[in-house]
Amino acid sequence: MLYAHVAVNAPGAGRNAFTYSIPDNQIEFQVGHAVWVPFNRRVVPGIITKISVEKSFKTPLEIHSLIYVDPVVSITRIDLAVWISSKYFSSIYEAIGLILPPGFSFQRKSVVSINEKELKNKNLSESEILILNLVKENPRIPLKTLRKYGQGQFIAIIDKLQTSKILNQEITWELPKVSKLYKKFVSLELSDQDASSTAVTLMSTNAKSQSRALEYLISVQDRELLFSEAKKASGVRSTSSWMGLLDKGFISIYQKEIRKNSFQGVEHKKPEQPHQMTQDQLDVSEEIISSINKKEHKSFLVHGVTGSGKTEIYLNALSKCIEQGKRGIVLVPEIALTPQMVQRFSSRFPDQVAVLHSGLTLRQRYDEWQNIKEGKFNVVIGSRGAVFAPQPDLGLIVIDEEHEWTYKQSDRAPRYHAREVAIKIAYDCQAVVILGSATPDLVTKFEADNKRHHLLELPNRIIKPKDSPDYENAHGPLAEVKLIDLRDELKSGNRSIFSRDLTAAIKNNLKSGQKTILFVNRRGSSQSVQCRLCGHVLRCHQCSVVMSYHQSEGTIRCHRCDSRNKISNECPSCLSDSMRPLGIGTEKVAQEALKLFTGARVVRWDSDSVRNYTEHKNILNSLADDQIDILVGTQMIAKGLDFPNITLVGVINADIGLNVPDLRGPERIFQILCQVAGRAGRGLLKGRVIVQTYSPENYAIKLASEQDYGKFYETELKFRKQLLYPPYGRIVRLLYSESLQITAQKKAETEGALLHGIIEKEGIKTVRIIGPAPSGIEQLRGKYRWQTEIIGPGVDEMLDYIKYNRNRVIDVDPMINT
Repeated sequence: MLYAHVAVNAPGAGRNAFTYSIPDNQIEFQVGHAVWVPFNRRVVPGIITKISVEKSFKTPLEIHSLIYVDPVVSITRIDLAVWISSKYFSSIYEAIGLILPPGFSFQRKSVVSINEKELKNKNLSESEILILNLVKENPRIPLKTLRKYGQGQFIAIIDKLQTSKILNQEITWELPKVSKLYKKFVSLELSDQDASSTAVTLMSTNAKSQSRALEYLISVQDRELLFSEAKKASGVRSTSSWMGLLDKGFISIYQKEIRKNSFQGVEHKKPEQPHQMTQDQLDVSEEIISSINKKEHKSFLVHGVTGSGKTEIYLNALSKCIEQGKRGIVLVPEIALTPQMVQRFSSRFPDQVAVLHSGLTLRQRYDEWQNIKEGKFNVVIGSRGAVFAPQPDLGLIVIDEEHEWTYKQSDRAPRYHAREVAIKIAYDCQAVVILGSATPDLVTKFEADNKRHHLLELPNRIIKPKDSPDYENAHGPLAEVKLIDLRDELKSGNRSIFSRDLTAAIKNNLKSGQKTILFVNRRGSSQSVQCRLCGHVLRCHQCSVVMSYHQSEGTIRCHRCDSRNKISNECPSCLSDSMRPLGIGTEKVAQEALKLFTGARVVRWDSDSVRNYTEHKNILNSLADDQIDILVGTQMIAKGLDFPNITLVGVINADIGLNVPDLRGPERIFQILCQVAGRAGRGLLKGRVIVQTYSPENYAIKLASEQDYGKFYETELKFRKQLLYPPYGRIVRLLYSESLQITAQKKAETEGALLHGIIEKEGIKTVRIIGPAPSGIEQLRGKYRWQTEIIGPGVDEMLDYIKYNRNRVIDVDPMINT
């Protein structure tokens, strides 16, 4: 007898798949089928992960029914989900959720109905009668919806009706929010000549509506029309008239799946021809293409300075891949970069590029996903989640700016890293992976040095006229970087956010018609609002973070939970009228630039001012069309921008983020400064970078100004080796989040003591425990957070002793300390 192993969507399921017997009802159950199964006295959804003769219970329960006729996940993707579950300590169902079509998730829902037996002979209040009438008018109303109808005492009355069993509560499931969309179409089954004569005959027999419908179908070019549009345009709205034509065999009416156009890239332009490569590019491409030709799995780290032509390497590799009947996936760290990447790739591969990112509607993502699955696109471009695109015949995965922390999912389980998932997927289908960066993640570079990846280098920036055939002399220098000590500026009496050097450089740029980027590692008008008398700083009442001031709204805002309050000058601590904004953000810098540089076209680009994909694309178009003089932005402007007329970059304050308690703090500062410096001087004009700092002696800032990755890499590795930080060890963070601080603390301390006991009992000497201690952000969205970190090369051994708990976060290889 065969049994199905099912990953169930239920809190008590843990990381296991459960065995169920297959009902004898002539349905052929397969791996990947979505099914309803009994679990803990309820019926819950699940996915079949394996079918075998093995069973984990003596008398397994039986599968209730299929949810969909066709499997929703392939066998190979089930194997991937099991690997993700194991590596990132999540449930199998959570891991499968990454691979399911967009919108395909089941949400638990409590619905309410009236128990007529308990209602008899009950004396009810007016409020109770009102609530029961609402339930009668809305059978099986969700409990959440019912609670919204009444405020205050109504909620207590609803609870009372449930306790007295007059209201029954039942847990049910909401089906996926989106699925295949079908619409009715109509087409003409006669030739135009036959249809014309038939229309005349129908008119003579007084079937005027049918005649008009036929005449309309003859008049339109499209042989296949939406039925609703045909009825409207022809003026024949009576369905019976069309059914009469259908019965006579003159037309066909049928259902057909339709998909919305989700391509949000660029207008179709003349296809771009491959660029002639420099010798450096040819050497790198030759190595990659050799593996593509051999159809062997290999991962390459392409370490190329900014402007060294990494994108051309990606394009060339994809071209060779497509020639062999294979397809590719290209990942970018943020959707802000997607428009420019889509521009390049769609120009090289017209009508072959699909786009997947969170900026699309759910319907667009679903339709694009289905098109990709059917093999309609040779290239998929998107952010982190696009690594799970169901691209058939996969031959290449490209991860651009592979060092970016946004490739790690940190906000929900499974907390996977797209880079590691890409390498696993590529290994399973014998595909090539290209990891590209000017400032590789230290762990990736260390792995390349130790032969996990094959290291390829592009040490020279390409600077040449676009149409010049001179590729031998195409190399040019990186932008010149100058450090400005802001302490000296203060001593000289300059209180402006712009140093004297930066002010003069911007003015010169404006005179010469060149563009300037001003980088600020902070949104809003200022970093904080503080009392000048007692020093009190306004913090979010739900999160232990400082509120940021937004002058244009007149509000202070928490960038974690997005709670907002109106700004007031009155200090809540000492009651003085001394609350004032301190520090600077993008909004403040943009305002000051407009004041200081009269007539300059200043545009701000951050997640507050630019909300969606289209707005990102509009800014990029404005840059390309010379409609911006000064671009002020956060980290998104440091990545991927390639405009030859940007000749000046100003870093307003390089120290922001430098002193956070995060092992990757120095690495992140070094990377962002090198990346933003790389935006300047990418054309024939020389680039300049002015970095303002209060810590010019800091090694991360100093080496970034010299753009010396090798020296930074060596310096940072020495520090990490002493503490067994990655790449010499791994980190797992256990995070406890509770409404009461004492509860979070006790849970963390209990498990912390357990971990120390395991280390002592088992003699594990290759790990150390840090904590329990408050998390980097101790309070978030009203919950108090405590954490314990396990650090060292023996982390995997320790994980064997940790039980899965859905109410406790386990973050394997965390990228940010929050």
